[in-house]
Amino acid sequence: MFEAKPYQKTTIKKLAEFLEAARFDGPKAAFDGMKREVPEDWRKSYEPLENLADTPYVCLRLPTGGGKTFLAAQAVKVAAKQFLEREHNPLVLWLVPTDAIRRQTLETLYNPKHPKRERLDADFDGKASLLAEQVSALEQENTTLLRENRNLKLENENLKNQLEKTRPKGDELEEISTKILVTLANFIGSITDDELIQRLGLPKAKGDYYFDQLRKRKFVNTGSGQMGWGWFYFVTSEGRDYLAKAGLL
Repeated sequence: MFEAKPYQKTTIKKLAEFLEAARFDGPKAAFDGMKREVPEDWRKSYEPLENLADTPYVCLRLPTGGGKTFLAAQAVKVAAKQFLEREHNPLVLWLVPTDAIRRQTLETLYNPKHPKRERLDADFDGKASLLAEQVSALEQENTTLLRENRNLKLENENLKNQLEKTRPKGDELEEISTKILVTLANFIGSITDDELIQRLGLPKAKGDYYFDQLRKRKFVNTGSGQMGWGWFYFVTSEGRDYLAKAGLL
């Protein structure tokens, strides 16, 4: 396994000291104590994250090629142990500034022979796992659901527009109801609702629905004055008046 260089070991050691002190005294006090070890010109005031004053907020400054990402992998165990007091199963959010660096970082973390991955496997008994694939799958699924939702909204809007165009205006009957009423008014002899529905080639449930609309408007009735299954129907005076005004009779 890759052996950390002396300055990397020193950096991680200082991070561990800071995090342990932060656990007992708070991040600001821990930072103020650590900065006494550096030249006065290098010292800065501790600036906590907004609304997260109790959460340590520091960075490791190393020159280019100094192994910052390798130290980040080492820092996982250190932060879990020294600050969180849990050596197993810490959840780490690994942030990078560009997509190119994200892909590069993932390649190294997925490679079992890379120093970063070796460090994590050694620190967590080979149980370290990456959620990048699961997150990517969730993002893709979310994108698909959003797309399907947009399509459903468009379909719903189109259907709504179509219904608005075909919706009867005012007291006008729907087209099929009108067709039933005209057929019944011009029928010579007796006919049941089921027979008329069948004659017009309508599905039973659909025909029953439109017959019900006519009954509610009192445009049809049965010969005996009772409405029910299989009775003979005729058009009422109200129904004939409606057809006459519409120019259909």
